[in-house]
Amino acid sequence: MLTGLTGAGAVLAGSALLALRRRRQAQFRARRPGRTIAVPETAIVPVEKTITAIGSTSAPTVEQMDTLLRQLAANITNSNLTMPALAAVELGGTQIVLHLSAPCALPDPWDGTADQLHWATQVGPAVGDGRREPTGALPTPGHDRCRRH
Repeated sequence: MLTGLTGAGAVLAGSALLALRRRRQAQFRARRPGRTIAVPETAIVPVEKTITAIGSTSAPTVEQMDTLLRQLAANITNSNLTMPALAAVELGGTQIVLHLSAPCALPDPWDGTADQLHWATQVGPAVGDGRREPTGALPTPGHDRCRRH
């Protein structure tokens, strides 16, 4: 287990796991029919195991933080406002706090302090390993969602 990706490095491990998942999906899409993706090098296996073990617990939090920050950026851009000067992001068990370098007003769902330097919003508990259940009209292989009763 790589100690740099545990404890305070869990957010890094969660981010790395999300990137690893995207890379694996791209590899599977790009492979030729009947082929598999390449096995990682022996030196990389411990890194991948650590990322998977530690990152699976923090990946949902990283996804929530990413979604909130993207929504904030979209709201500010749509309002033709200037992006706030972000100094730090604090991840808590139930909230995310943005620490700004300069005072700035943020839209809902952000609640700010009187000096407009610290903004927080509540987040839901992380569920599962961050994978989303399939949704949409296409059935999952092996399941008959179109069967009439």
